[in-house]
Amino acid sequence: MPTPTATTAFEGLTYNSRRSEITIPEYGRVVHEMIAHCITIEDKEERTRCATAIVSVMRTLVPGSKEMVDHEKKLWGHLHVMSGWQLNIDAPFPPPARPEEDPGPERLS
Repeated sequence: MPTPTATTAFEGLTYNSRRSEITIPEYGRVVHEMIAHCITIEDKEERTRCATAIVSVMRTLVPGSKEMVDHEKKLWGHLHVMSGWQLNIDAPFPPPARPEEDPGPERLS
């Protein structure tokens, strides 16, 4: 049996430096991939069920989020941000403002 060469040993491996950027890295690439799949679901009711399941996964991945004020609202907001505001779902909270729509706090004099 021939020994694998250096080039064949690394075929099929994907390095994070070659992958696309992820918006909120605390949730990991798998959650971002689940959201990308959720966007492709055509039925809105099924898409909403998928989004609810993803928020449940997000809740377990970041257990400290339960101590935040309005943690559910923040999780749903993070879902919209990570989807690039592409999710058309019946969420319990409205999506957060896009960065270009949010003027931010007023400047101090």
